Amino acid sequence: MSRPSLFEQHSEAVLAAIKDGASIPDAARGADIGAPTVSGWLSRDRKEPTSKYGSFAARVDTALTERKLPAKSDQPADRDELLLLASRASRAGNVQAMTLLSSRSERPEAAFPAIDPGGVSGGNPSPTLRSLDGAVPRGGSD
Repeated sequence: MSRPSLFEQHSEAVLAAIKDGASIPDAARGADIGAPTVSGWLSRDRKEPTSKYGSFAARVDTALTERKLPAKSDQPADRDELLLLASRASRAGNVQAMTLLSSRSERPEAAFPAIDPGGVSGGNPSPTLRSLDGAVPRGGSD
């Protein structure tokens, strides 16, 4: 009796992982096989629909369109969220966040263009930003 092929051993695990939201490379890794192997199965099935790989490509395509996407907390942060997180960390005293925000512009208050800099302070940086101005090294010599 012959040993089952890699396809027979792992294709259903790959398909299940894709349905659960994994990318094709992540699904392959989870099934302990290489992503190029899965890509090979898909391309052979698309070239030869009657091959031993059967309807694997069609099932993967369906799984990709119907898969569960990760929860919002597991998705990458967008630019606005990163700025908000850096701002919160800066206000909490994180010097790296302060440096990041101040390096975004010569005027740190401009890092958040949606905030009206001419509002309360008449266009001048807030007292907090003024106090940080000398705290963050700008380079150059004394």
